[in-house]
Amino acid sequence: MLIVVCNSQCTCTWPTVQRVFQNLMETVVKTVYRSLGLLSVLLMTSIMYSFIGALFFANIRSGEALDYSVVNFDGILVSLHLVIRTMTGEDWYQIFWDTMVCGVAISYENLTVYCICLCLGF
Repeated sequence: MLIVVCNSQCTCTWPTVQRVFQNLMETVVKTVYRSLGLLSVLLMTSIMYSFIGALFFANIRSGEALDYSVVNFDGILVSLHLVIRTMTGEDWYQIFWDTMVCGVAISYENLTVYCICLCLGF
């Protein structure tokens, strides 16, 4: 809902309101268009982290945050969901802890580097 406040000297006609709304929509479209590059880099980085997570952590046991149904590294799409969940800050510390105590055949230093880069990279 667009509210235009007019005082006694202002003449608010429909063409004036229409021009203001048109300028506002042009600004929104230009902003979204110019940020597509940044969004594509963010998406490619997220996909890269999901590939690495699926490669390293495909055989992780279930834990407090990781389970066998939705939150795991079994596939690329599920791993991408987990990466996006970590990006938003939802239970990232529990996911970090579950990957640290998982007992995967990868060193804890590599696990730590992956999780810290994932948490700080976004």
